[in-house]
Amino acid sequence: RALREAEEERRRRAEEEREAAERRRDDKAARAAARFEEKQREREVRERREREEEEVRVREHRERRTREDAELLKAQAHKHSKWITVYRNGDPLFGARRVMVSKRGTRTWDGLLDQLTKVVRPRNGAVRRVY
Repeated sequence: RALREAEEERRRRAEEEREAAERRRDDKAARAAARFEEKQREREVRERREREEEEVRVREHRERRTREDAELLKAQAHKHSKWITVYRNGDPLFGARRVMVSKRGTRTWDGLLDQLTKVVRPRNGAVRRVY
């Protein structure tokens, strides 16, 4: 009888240990799932904030360029001039710019390139080609 009780006690302890191990596994899985969800939320918030910042940056850029273009158009008004539209190659955020070209203001090709450099303001140097 004592052997049977000892065997039963051993089985009961083994069962308790299995249950405790299963609870620990479940707790560990729940913590991992919670960490994953928290990282997911943080990533979504960060991406949303980056999108909003980009939208603000693009809007400010467009507004600034519009004001500068209006000032430039007023300053360059001349009767015997031609207007050209220029773009910055490969830059989707850079809208079209209208530039007045006149014989009086632009006598040489280099002068025109200098004028376009001031208007377009390329990221790497000066305007070298016109397409």
